[in-house]
Parts: sequence; structure tokens; C-alpha cells
Amino acid sequence: MNLDSVALGTPEYRQMKDTMASYMKQMERSMTDLREMLENKYSTIGHTDRTWTVQEKKEAYTQFQELADRMEQFRLAAIHDYTLKQNIWYDLLREKACMAVEAVSNDRRYSYILDTSRPNYLDTDPGEDITELVRKKWLELPSVLPPLR
Repeated sequence: MNLDSVALGTPEYRQMKDTMASYMKQMERSMTDLREMLENKYSTIGHTDRTWTVQEKKEAYTQFQELADRMEQFRLAAIHDYTLKQNIWYDLLREKACMAVEAVSNDRRYSYILDTSRPNYLDTDPGEDITELVRKKWLELPSVLPPLR
């Protein structure tokens, strides 16, 4: 059985995908807002550059650079945060899949179950594919996903 395929199509998997897509859109909107601020600052500098004193120009370019740096810091933090949240959710889903496999194993008194999603197994005689049994057991278990903030 393929442990990674157990979660696909489950309500929790769809919830995770939908929530992460919504979260990505929020980050994209924030990046768009920052980009517009940066473009406005650049436009302001370009239009008024000739009438400014040296000190005003220096301050404007410093502010522009600080805004560009903030935008890059936000982008990197957003990528890190998104990846972290997604990994946590995947780990929770995988843990639930393992619980479902263990429950099926106990019910059917299996000594071992091979996870074919990992390449480190010996392919010998074809065994019983218990993926559907595990998916059914999955639906009987409580949700493992916390609300995403």
C-alpha cells in the first residue's frame, strides 16, 4: 500500500489544500501592496528628484531601499511560514494515515505492512493492497488538523 496516497481525496486533505491556497492568496495580496508602495515611492522620487536638496534625495533613496528590503524580508518570511505550515499539516495527515494503517493491521492481524511510497522495499510476491481499507479506517478517526491562522 502507498501511505502517501491514503490522505488524497479525504476531507482533511481538501481542507488543507483549500486553506493553504487561501493563505497563499493573502500573502500574494500583501506582496502586491508592498510592491505598489515601492513603485509609488520610486515614482515620487523620479518626479520630484530635480527639486530636492541633496539631503532630501539621500533620505528618499534610503527610504526606498528600506522599503525594498522590507519587501524582500516579507517575501522570505512568507515563503518560510507557508512551507512550515504546509509541512506541519502534511506530517499530521501522515501521522493519521499511520494510525489508520495500524488499526487495519490490528483488525486483520497483519505482522507487517509495506509502504510502497518509499523505494526501500523488496518487491516480492504481490500482496494484498489495503489502501481502501485504510482510507475507510481514516474516515472513522477524528480530525488531526488544527485551524490555520
